[in-house]
Amino acid sequence: MKTSSILRILILASFFLTACQSDSTVPESHHPADNLTYRGPAVVERMIKAHGGMSPWLSSETTRFSHISFMPSMPDQFPRWMISHETTHQASRRAYADHPHWNSYIANNNEEVWSENWPFPNPPSQMIAIHYYMVFLPWLSQDDGTIFLEPTTGTLPGREEIYNVVTFHHPAPAGEKPDLWTFYIDRETNIMEGFSVDFAQGKAFHVIRGYTDADGLMVPSDWETFAGPQLQRIGIHAVVDASLQAPWDESRMQRPSTAQVDPSGTSK
Repeated sequence: MKTSSILRILILASFFLTACQSDSTVPESHHPADNLTYRGPAVVERMIKAHGGMSPWLSSETTRFSHISFMPSMPDQFPRWMISHETTHQASRRAYADHPHWNSYIANNNEEVWSENWPFPNPPSQMIAIHYYMVFLPWLSQDDGTIFLEPTTGTLPGREEIYNVVTFHHPAPAGEKPDLWTFYIDRETNIMEGFSVDFAQGKAFHVIRGYTDADGLMVPSDWETFAGPQLQRIGIHAVVDASLQAPWDESRMQRPSTAQVDPSGTSK
């Protein structure tokens, strides 16, 4: 595969934040009012319960985790390592992420996204919450407006097991194909063994290798990303210190004069 094709897949398929923010106006709360009511087919409810249920998620005001990734297919002119400490305000989905390896950071106050010393080819607006979605995807499927397709079965790269497969998406603008997010769920344990993301430009599979505890929720601790016609491995990820009860620094929502505003804004 040509380097340009690998990079395009890496940018468009490995990271899917843009599908997760429909506009810059965020509702007062994304959470269902009744934590005993689950959206989607019964297999989704069983999956969420197997991962700790909705109660810890609904009681969380701020999440935080540290993420490390290595992207072996990234061309030499771009960094292949990413280290980030990411904090998200649950009700508003405002966020900030520090990248000490690059001496950089990005932030989103739902009016604009800004950064300093940003070296990555993806713009900050596409990266501000991408790992938040990867870590907490089961619970984010319960956001208002989620649309589920009928469950099927399928496999993951490098594995022979047959999984329960559930695809969901959020409403897309008229005339546009929605981005499809798919769970691959163990048929006996109801654990999410992986997920995929299907853009108009391509599809990526994320195969989970391990889990960790985040204040009562079981979240991925390491996973690999595969994409392209040969399902080449394009990303290796690890998460540590995941918390649902993190402090929130409101001062980070004030853009410094030295920061650069992302012209693509806070939405796709």
